[in-house]
Amino acid sequence: SEHLCYTCSLQQEDHNAPLLKPKRRSTVTRRSGTRCSNCETENTSLWRRNAAGEPVCNACGLYYKLHQVRRPLILKREEIQTRNRKVTSKRKMK
Repeated sequence: SEHLCYTCSLQQEDHNAPLLKPKRRSTVTRRSGTRCSNCETENTSLWRRNAAGEPVCNACGLYYKLHQVRRPLILKREEIQTRNRKVTSKRKMK
């Protein structure tokens, strides 16, 4: 039982949907046969390409963009680290 202001309750009735969208699950991109040319991982949140046009995982691509050297294999993790973004008033209205 939520308490909504008059305007919000009208908006909810008009769109017949909840005001806050359900949280999306973390999407991990798995392309069959795609492997990072640097760390050999097969799953990432985003596939990128290096200067030679080879596929690299998001972590290796961003590391190279920042440091101009290949990402060391010692930094490789088995899990993908994600962040929970703060909900802003702009996002609430969408």
